[in-house]
Amino acid sequence: WRTSDILESTAPAPFREFKDRHPDFAITAVGISPASERVVTAGRRGKMVVWNIADERVIAEADGQHNSDQVSGIFFESETQFVSAGYDGKVFRSTVSGNEITATRIERNPGESDPDFIVRLRPSPDRQRFATSEVSLLKGKKSGQLNVMIWSNDGTRPLLSHPIDIPDNDKELAFRHDVSWSSDGRELMLIQDGVIAIFDTTEWKLLRKLKS
Repeated sequence: WRTSDILESTAPAPFREFKDRHPDFAITAVGISPASERVVTAGRRGKMVVWNIADERVIAEADGQHNSDQVSGIFFESETQFVSAGYDGKVFRSTVSGNEITATRIERNPGESDPDFIVRLRPSPDRQRFATSEVSLLKGKKSGQLNVMIWSNDGTRPLLSHPIDIPDNDKELAFRHDVSWSSDGRELMLIQDGVIAIFDTTEWKLLRKLKS
């Protein structure tokens, strides 16, 4: 959609439609390139398609990414490069060259293990950093823990010193949250079950906590 159309109408018509490449499984993540020339769509079985916005043409596509599991988030770093996260617990940087997509895993700090699932991916406004919401199951139990990982050129770090517990009888708790960066990238907000926590993104200190 175009912003101008949305502002003028409560039921705006789509400006462009990208379809017929994910016929069997839902689209679970979408990203638009910095110059708004390309869009990438990703699905529940790891299929990714890069489109040209001007004419809805398919530029490149790849099947079975993220171990053929669901892609939970995706964003363009540049016109030819994007980052994705998935339910396989991994993060990849993919490069578009011609009609091919080549993915390279972004490694964590030495000694850090992958979570069982990544359920959110949120880039900073300048696309230089990003946050992933990650679920790790507890050994021998059906319950788990939720934490937010911050990724940058300096490596990875957990946002929370104490992960949020996910009880066995409320597994949906992992999805009742979201993460958002301020427009200048100086603050990061985590909202979870009516509690809003705002962090400074330089020293990653908790600035304030609010209840909605």
